[in-house]
Formats: sequence, structure tokens, C-alpha cells
Amino acid sequence: MKNTTVFLFLLLVFGLIACEKEGPVGPTGPAGPAGPTGASGISIIKIDSFDIQPSQWVLIATGYYKYVYSTTSVTQQILNSGALNLYIKDYTYAVNYNAWYGMPDVVAGGVGWRYSFDLNTISIYADNFMNGIPRPYRFKAVIMK
Repeated sequence: MKNTTVFLFLLLVFGLIACEKEGPVGPTGPAGPAGPTGASGISIIKIDSFDIQPSQWVLIATGYYKYVYSTTSVTQQILNSGALNLYIKDYTYAVNYNAWYGMPDVVAGGVGWRYSFDLNTISIYADNFMNGIPRPYRFKAVIMK
């Protein structure tokens, strides 16, 4: 049995040593066909940041305010096939005044924020401000196509 094991081991070693390539490497083959074009993905075309002061809000009903931000970044192409996300930062009062909060947003107690956008405009609504005009806020619009 020992002789058989030694013989098989030697056969394996000689078999591995004897393996070698024969001849030079051949030429590179032709390029394969091009694959399908993938989706183009999302590209951010503009980030607008702007502040709204208390005097800029327009009262539309008791406790409900509106502000219209004009921007040429909201084009017909964005309306047809793009997207717009709006964020809010309360830089005068909030516990974490460095944080941006995604809209729409509803704060404890029923105060809420929402928005809409149309050609060349972003409308922001401050809802349920029964204790007066909203204080200064900063907004960031991320416009994508």
C-alpha cells in the first residue's frame, strides 16, 4: 500500500511538471458586439437655496401662508420628465439648525409644510400657523432630470 501511495504521488508530481504550453500565444480575437445602451440615470441640473423672511409670506387663509419662488430652472422638460425635491432648514429656532428636513413635513402640533412646482415657479405653503407669521426659514430645491 505504501508503494502504491508513493507511486501515485510521483505520478502526480511528474504529471504536473510535464504540463507546459506548446507554441507561442495566438493573436487576439476580434472584438465582440457592443452591448445595449443602459439608462442614462438622473442628473442634478440645479440646486437653488433661498431664504424666506416673515414679510414675504402671503396670507391665503387664517393660519395658512404661501410664498412663490421664481426660478428658470423649472423648465417644461423638468415638468414632463424630471423631479424636484424641496428641503427646509429652520436656522433661527430649531434644536438642530444645521439639519435639512425633506418636505412635505408636519411638525408636532399640526404645523405643516408642503410645496408644488410649475413652469418657472416653486410654491411653498405653510399650513396651520395659528400663532402668527412663520419666522425666517431657508429652503433648498434640488432639481433633477
